[in-house]
Amino acid sequence: MINKQIFKITTIFIFCMLLSGYSIFAFGDSNILADIEAVLSTGENKIFPVYKSPFIEDVQQIKDTISYIKEDMGIKEIIDIRIYVDTTEDFKGYMGEVEAIPQESKPSQEEKYIRNEDGFDLIQRDDENRLITEIPKPQQFLVTILIDGKPLLSNSVAYVEEGRTYIPFVPVTQALNATTGYNFRNENLKVVWATWLDRKIDIKIGDRRAIVNGKEIVMDAPAVLKDGRTYIPLRYLTDLFPHIQLEWDNQNYIVNIVTKGGVNR
Repeated sequence: MINKQIFKITTIFIFCMLLSGYSIFAFGDSNILADIEAVLSTGENKIFPVYKSPFIEDVQQIKDTISYIKEDMGIKEIIDIRIYVDTTEDFKGYMGEVEAIPQESKPSQEEKYIRNEDGFDLIQRDDENRLITEIPKPQQFLVTILIDGKPLLSNSVAYVEEGRTYIPFVPVTQALNATTGYNFRNENLKVVWATWLDRKIDIKIGDRRAIVNGKEIVMDAPAVLKDGRTYIPLRYLTDLFPHIQLEWDNQNYIVNIVTKGGVNR
């Protein structure tokens, strides 16, 4: 009798946790390579987890994440780096105060995305050295994005090209309360990712695969980089985030991303 009561209580508890949006089947600490503890410009301490990537070697992913938070996250000092993978690499040299980059000279993310360290653009020219903007493109139609009926607050817009709707991956997933990051190592390796509850999503520019918790979802078109932003085909958003539905207004080119129970799910 007691065992039945315990089973019943446990079942109700698990059901309530899942209903509230909490996941007991998280993608796990094995996906976290390191924790970087830093002091923000506000004086607060913050821990930045380094997530494993299916496209980038572990130690390089840690190094690249350290560079990213130094350049983009407005930190004053790295006070601790905790490594959770086997490596002989010594990361102590990355700790200490971070030299501030004057805001007026700090490049925008768009500028960083399209330029390498020598200042040469990586994606704006074709094989004949012509600017991409000078090359004829297929006709495009801009699409308005709504999240639960409210406009997405972003300077990036969705668009339709050759009958396929593309959405900006980072602004949309952030609007769904996902945490996002990126690692644009070089011209051939540009990766973005998002974490949401029990899901870790990895996208590589130019690749048709979306990796969700280590499993591949093959899209009918690759992720693309447009105006410094990562775009993916809209139809696969429901595969990445199962708690949403898509409502499409063909006449007015409006897509409404409807969340089941709100974006905090």
